[in-house]
Amino acid sequence: MAEASGPQLTWTNVVATIAVICVIAGGGYKIVESQFDYVRQSSDASFLDISKQIQENRADIKNIRDGYLTLREHNSFKQALDDSLVAVGSRLTVLETEQRELLGHSAHSPVEAKEVDQLSISVDKRFELIQQQINDINRQIAASILQNGVPTQRSPPLQGQSK
Repeated sequence: MAEASGPQLTWTNVVATIAVICVIAGGGYKIVESQFDYVRQSSDASFLDISKQIQENRADIKNIRDGYLTLREHNSFKQALDDSLVAVGSRLTVLETEQRELLGHSAHSPVEAKEVDQLSISVDKRFELIQQQINDINRQIAASILQNGVPTQRSPPLQGQSK
């Protein structure tokens, strides 16, 4: 037998080489597949976390918005009430002035004029007391809104108030 030069190619070597290549390719495929599964699972978990955070943020924004609108409604009601009080106060001042003038002319004695003045002063004090009570109620409402958040029920509008 003569010696052969170089490597000998036999069916056994070819099949073994193909088997090794298939094992390496299969292992590589499994590694890539497991990496893709890990990426998919981590992206799904991240998506769920982000969705949960978005829902929480939306709920917080809704609560803040509702509280802000409630405070705005209260402030607009308070402003309308203050405007009404100013209008009533100026009208009352005009009426009291006219009343003093009329009663001063019709008073038969200085004692009656003093009684009219005292009556006007007591009406003024009563009006100021009512205005202070309204302001205290407004402060209590504002404090309640700030402490408790959005009220569950809205109170009906006052009669005679326009929207």
